[in-house]
Amino acid sequence: MRALFIGRFQPLHFGHTKVIEDIDGLSLECIIIGVGVNGKNRTFENPFYYNEIKEMLLPVIKSTSTPIEIYKIPDINNNKKYAYHVEKITGCSEEDTIIVSGNQRTVNCFTKYGRNYLILKPKRKLLDEGKYISATKIRNEMLQGEKWKEYVTNSTRKVIEKIDGIKIIKELGDLYDKQFV
Repeated sequence: MRALFIGRFQPLHFGHTKVIEDIDGLSLECIIIGVGVNGKNRTFENPFYYNEIKEMLLPVIKSTSTPIEIYKIPDINNNKKYAYHVEKITGCSEEDTIIVSGNQRTVNCFTKYGRNYLILKPKRKLLDEGKYISATKIRNEMLQGEKWKEYVTNSTRKVIEKIDGIKIIKELGDLYDKQFV
């Protein structure tokens, strides 16, 4: 049996790594990480490219005992066809794959529309203030200061610093704000 963990990882944070660690503890034959991507342009919701996310993930992958495969999953904006789309890319099937996701939209794509995957919903990791870690919160922290570093892996921090990710986030945040003013 394999596990498929789909996410955007914008950026990869300790909540994501905890899920990967928990899956690793299940003694499955393989963990498949599907990185959802929205296209070629950076946006405030998706500021990091696939290759940058993969670079954030590589040290985490090296620390697991279960083999991990990473796949780029382009958006198709069609919930009814999404599971088929992912199956085509990853080779997953209902017979040999557990879906790991706390995202209800993702869960629906794999349990409705003629699909009936087994779903494992991960426990969410709490922050100090009792709130959940989320990539959205981290991106907002990146706009405001340095607290974001507390929620991400060293590999994530290094990639963000290497690509001048704070500048990217601030520029995208300004564009995002102007769209909704």
